[in-house]
Amino acid sequence: MIINKNIIFAISISIVQPVFAHTINGIAIKVNAVPITQFDIDQISKDLKISRDKAVQLQINKALEQSEIENLGIKADSDEVENMINFIMKNYNISSRSELFAMAQRDGISKDDFLKNIEFQVVQPQLYRQIAMQKAVKPSEDELLEEYKKNSRLYSIGDSYKIAIYSSNNANSLQQFKTNPLKQNRDIKIEQKIFKSNELSREQILMFNKLNKGEFSEITKLGNQFAILQLKEIKNLHVSKFDDIKDRIFEDLTMAKQKEAVERYFQKAKAEATIEYLR
Repeated sequence: MIINKNIIFAISISIVQPVFAHTINGIAIKVNAVPITQFDIDQISKDLKISRDKAVQLQINKALEQSEIENLGIKADSDEVENMINFIMKNYNISSRSELFAMAQRDGISKDDFLKNIEFQVVQPQLYRQIAMQKAVKPSEDELLEEYKKNSRLYSIGDSYKIAIYSSNNANSLQQFKTNPLKQNRDIKIEQKIFKSNELSREQILMFNKLNKGEFSEITKLGNQFAILQLKEIKNLHVSKFDDIKDRIFEDLTMAKQKEAVERYFQKAKAEATIEYLR
């Protein structure tokens, strides 16, 4: 990433998205007394290329998280905060903290607000874990067996996977190709590869197993480019025995239940929140 005057805001979007308000352009919304400014909304909308309504909802969700963090008394560990700051400096080639804070200041973010944003990023996973542990119910034996019967293909492994890779520097070109594969596009490079199962991660095998023959994946990052993967063939798909993958199914279902529990928790929190639209 090239260092420029917007780097601090870029960091905030991708790593430590702010929920503490800037003073620029005034407060637009309050969520349980947590302020959201017009600046926050406009910048999120611009940098993520989403509508203002979506940007507003994104900021409301973040403000709800901040409110819950305060209500539950979750505090940031100082060592984790230090590690996050060092991570940012290393990945964005920033030589000193004074340079980091000066860049933040130029983007209208005070040192205190920037550090608060870092603290939020540190405590956010703790919030999710705490909610998940309290609200999620562990899957039963019957649920594990039902999941296996319904999705046994997902827990299978092929000897090899023949994949067509469509890559481009332009994500829009890939989206157009996915909509109309017969239309040629010079922006797109095509190559076919055969991957042995031991060359693939568990996540990659799962992604390929989800595809039917000839089906395309979602657009994904592949090195410095965007790519769509098309399943051409799975050679010798071996269906795993239930007892051999029971623990894995338990892990996957538990994670799914925890995600659902967190989503329900914040849906309820949003319904009960005091949201004031000021402008």
